[in-house]
Amino acid sequence: MMTALSFEATQADFPLPTLGPLLLSIAEDCKRGRGFGVLRGLPVQRWTRIQSLIAYWGFSLYWGRLQHQNEKAHLIGHVKEVVDPTNAKSTTRLYMTRKAQPWHVDASDLVSLLFLKTAKSGGLSGWASSSTIYNEILRTRPDLIPVLAGTWYMDRKKEVPPGKKPYFVLPILNWHEGHLTISWNDTYYQLPPKLYPGEVPPLTPQQEEAIQVWRDTASRPDISINMWLQPGDVQLLQNHNIVHNRSEFEDHEHVDDKRHLLRLWLSPEDARPLPEHFSDLWGGVTPGARGGVGFKTGPEGGVFPLEAEVGQQKL
Repeated sequence: MMTALSFEATQADFPLPTLGPLLLSIAEDCKRGRGFGVLRGLPVQRWTRIQSLIAYWGFSLYWGRLQHQNEKAHLIGHVKEVVDPTNAKSTTRLYMTRKAQPWHVDASDLVSLLFLKTAKSGGLSGWASSSTIYNEILRTRPDLIPVLAGTWYMDRKKEVPPGKKPYFVLPILNWHEGHLTISWNDTYYQLPPKLYPGEVPPLTPQQEEAIQVWRDTASRPDISINMWLQPGDVQLLQNHNIVHNRSEFEDHEHVDDKRHLLRLWLSPEDARPLPEHFSDLWGGVTPGARGGVGFKTGPEGGVFPLEAEVGQQKL
């Protein structure tokens, strides 16, 4: 684990006179423009792991405050297959497997990925504008808009903050102070009725249909894009109006060659306002201090693991 990187550091501690303005511009475009950006060409193939982590942490100082990505308080996550999908449980987070990840958002204002190594085949990154998906459903199936804005139970995938239930309620469509914030996590809606049948009602036929219509609309080639990202590429996405996915992949045999990405969850201090009910998942709605999972400690108690982990076992 790396713990020396300071949570209280600022851009002045990591000056980037040429690259810094570009990082700020990308973040601004994500927050108030197209919602995503890609930076290409970081020399990760000649950097050590620690150098890559430090450089990526430095980027975060230009984008927002880091938030915990799991109950172990990881502030930089490792997206890597560490669980065989044939043995994975329903509560396993899919980023730890090679299985396809359906359309979803992460529990943060911004999410970033740094590609260290790519898969042997597959593993394409897909993005779609959830605002465009909403507009298309409003045009073709307006009857589903009240359904999407209704009550949806979501599973916490066994990462339950103290005093919370293993599920929570969060509408897909959220209007607040002039913003439409869209929260979409495809597979998280089906689990609570199965795992907690005495507490969570089953999905209604209208909800089942809304899920399928959303999936089909998001996957249309005129709405979504797919990219094959390379080692050294950095992507930054805004979760409130962009959904993303990943195709299934075949990995390399040798452990040193396996697909490996680093991930940041970020909360900018100038992020949009969110309705109070986001607090049940995000631990609050104050920009710069919201998002993530776990909430066992403040972000200043986070760690920077050098490698992917499952439980206490490093892989």
